[in-house]
Amino acid sequence: MSGIIDTVGSKSGIVGSDVYPTGHVTNVWNTLDTAGNVSVYGTTGTLVNGSSSIDQISGRKYMVSFTGGLNIHNQGGTSTSDYGARLWLYKHTSAQSSLTTSISGEYVYYVTYGQALKIATDSGSFLFLPYLMRFTFTAGTTDEIFWNLACTNNEATIRTTFYRTGYWKLQFFAMEWMP
Repeated sequence: MSGIIDTVGSKSGIVGSDVYPTGHVTNVWNTLDTAGNVSVYGTTGTLVNGSSSIDQISGRKYMVSFTGGLNIHNQGGTSTSDYGARLWLYKHTSAQSSLTTSISGEYVYYVTYGQALKIATDSGSFLFLPYLMRFTFTAGTTDEIFWNLACTNNEATIRTTFYRTGYWKLQFFAMEWMP
């Protein structure tokens, strides 16, 4: 019998390189954004974090996610029944800055947080929610890709605050695995 034992413990028969089975995790990225809380006012889409990047390889599978805590609050002045915010996951070919409102790149996923209340309420009411944004894809190219989380509120009087300090840090996590 010839060949070498690769890093996953099976006989590959290939000298000088490792053979990874389908589903084998090959890379992980994990960063915490602790640059202070960010608030998004009104209905203008706004990036809530500086870009996090991964070096993707064509044909490999990836999962990217953002987790943390947010607070949806009515700024007052008018009554609203839609305490909602839409979170958008964007991918870019170049880095983007936090609080950018002229968002470039491609949005790949969104989810709505909050709720429509039965009775409209004014200032002082708020919701505090944990969130998880997760997106899975197969890379079509070999590039460095930058990821951002963006927010759009459903009503003009709504403010959504993303916590990046204390217990609720904004966390970016990505994982690469073999197809």
